[in-house]
Amino acid sequence: MDDDELTATVEHAFLEEIPALIEALRDGLQEGDAQEVGRHAHSIKSASANVCAEALREVALQIEKAGIEGDLSPALAHMTELEVQFELVKQEMLPAG
Repeated sequence: MDDDELTATVEHAFLEEIPALIEALRDGLQEGDAQEVGRHAHSIKSASANVCAEALREVALQIEKAGIEGDLSPALAHMTELEVQFELVKQEMLPAG
């Protein structure tokens, strides 16, 4: 596997995984489950770091911190930005056309 194939594989996995993690994060917020929110935000943060999506990683970090602290209001406030940043990353990764 050459570098381009590896990059494509990692990006494909990222694009497949993140929507489910965002949905699980939303569910955790609706249920008021700070531990789940922190866990899913951590997964998004890690995956974002793997693809150098720094703005998305930073928002996920803020949500993760809120989950760890048990205060979900900041996490809820960051959800729109998380979704926006994911869409921007997705647009960059997907081929034009």
